[in-house]
Amino acid sequence: MRTPKASCFNPTNEASALIVVDTGEHPDVVLAPWEKYEAGAGSPTPSGEAKEIERLAREYDEQIAAMDEELVRKRRVAFIAGDPRDDPAPSSR
Repeated sequence: MRTPKASCFNPTNEASALIVVDTGEHPDVVLAPWEKYEAGAGSPTPSGEAKEIERLAREYDEQIAAMDEELVRKRRVAFIAGDPRDDPAPSSR
């Protein structure tokens, strides 16, 4: 039987910061694989409550992104009237 190989990565604050700077990724994205590795393959599956919180967080992020896009569109319309990327203005007729 093979024994698991010891990890050569030491997740110090400095090591994590270097990865974040080099990759440009958010720190949570960088640390997530390490946390999964530490949890191991036999870790318990997330509870229903945890899954619901994750679903709500994703939904919230999508709503914020949609509002950000709408805000950018409204700003563009205010400064660049007639931009072809925007919806046409309602007719006054």
